[in-house]
Amino acid sequence: MAGSGGAAYRTGSVDGWARFHIPVDASASASVRDAAAPIESTGASIPTPELFIRTPGFVQPVGQRAAGTRTSGEALAVSLPSELHRTVSRDQPALVDLDIQTAQLREAYAVFPVAYDGQFSYLAGPPTRVNETGGSLRDAGQVTVQVTRLPDLSGEDTASPTAATMRFGPVRAIRLGFFKLVGIPSPDVGLRVPSLSGDTVQYRPVQAGELATGRIALLTHGFLSDTAWMVRGLLAELRQQGYDHVVTWDYDTMVSGIGEDVDGLAQGLVQAGVAPNSERVEILAHSMGCLVVRGLIDHVNSPKLVRRAVLFGPPNQGTPIALTGDRAVSLISLLLNIPVVGPVTAGAIAKFLWEHVDQGLDDLQPNSPFVQALSQHPERQLADVHFIAGDAADDPLNTLVARVLHTGSSVFYGGPNDLVVPVASMASVAHPPFPHVQTTQVHCNHFDYLTNQGSRQLIDSWIVG
Repeated sequence: MAGSGGAAYRTGSVDGWARFHIPVDASASASVRDAAAPIESTGASIPTPELFIRTPGFVQPVGQRAAGTRTSGEALAVSLPSELHRTVSRDQPALVDLDIQTAQLREAYAVFPVAYDGQFSYLAGPPTRVNETGGSLRDAGQVTVQVTRLPDLSGEDTASPTAATMRFGPVRAIRLGFFKLVGIPSPDVGLRVPSLSGDTVQYRPVQAGELATGRIALLTHGFLSDTAWMVRGLLAELRQQGYDHVVTWDYDTMVSGIGEDVDGLAQGLVQAGVAPNSERVEILAHSMGCLVVRGLIDHVNSPKLVRRAVLFGPPNQGTPIALTGDRAVSLISLLLNIPVVGPVTAGAIAKFLWEHVDQGLDDLQPNSPFVQALSQHPERQLADVHFIAGDAADDPLNTLVARVLHTGSSVFYGGPNDLVVPVASMASVAHPPFPHVQTTQVHCNHFDYLTNQGSRQLIDSWIVG
């Protein structure tokens, strides 16, 4: 067997639970090239990535324990030579036939591979839906997973054991919220009124005409997110500052374009009683939601709904992380390792893993048609806008970014960034030509704008003002 790139495939079985077909080319070391199969049992499991530890109801590792149980939180794993990163690719994947207990597959929606270098986890390929391998294979408890990328550990200290090998393990995604996963509209979107019971956020729809009078604070989220984390962090303060209404705008960040989300928000506000030219809405938005807000300010059919806005982490000229292939995968690999990611939901990440791991995020790409359209009419951007731009250079996550992206984040982004959006993109909308714009830069990463001291002081001052 040979790959399209000229590599020969080595085949081997590990402990009876997996069969590997690994591409090995002439550049491989003799020990790998001449081996019957460059794979060996680790004698240990692979730890579940930090993000998935927080969401055991969504994602569980493949192990040899009974279905529905979760004890050590670790998955079966094998060791692979790190040099295989040179031959494994989308065109020349490593194939892994997993023999899994039928009971474990019965509830699984998909299985996807994760690599681990002893410190960090990396997405190693696209998910494989369990039922796509055929009914007979499913009944037999077998699924084939493709490994299309492995981390380059060549920059590691050669004395380090992680420089020579990496561990690989399969993870199964279960109970992922099928309707959201396939893009069927969810009732958990739209213009809503939030409330807090302890740490639990509850919502009810905004009624027709409910916002006809009074001061309105609106919260809206970014990519792979919802407004729950914003409600927890801001609701009490907004009420204390005398807002008559605190509402949220939740929207699907994957299925529809940003322009559709803008139209939906504008229509929802008007139906709720916010008259055009009334300038009664004050907005706090994060990431992709910042583009939704800028589109609302620019909206021709519903002008001047917004009085002012504070926008943190705004991808005003898009972000390179939204490009196709490994850049999008790098973002997910980064998220896998972060123990606390308030703005990001596990269900949305699972959807991204399944549907978009190798596709572009059109509206968020640098200078996309939507982004360019927002910059064409500064004369319509009349609301007061304060952009908060994070620079993660002094943030403790910077080392992680350098590892996951295989290079320094400043090299990847071409300058300072908040891990997801370049500062140059966040600060690209300025006065002039935009008449009412202010930008403040803080030391903060994309996920901590509400908890970082510097950015939170700015947001609190904006709310009071």
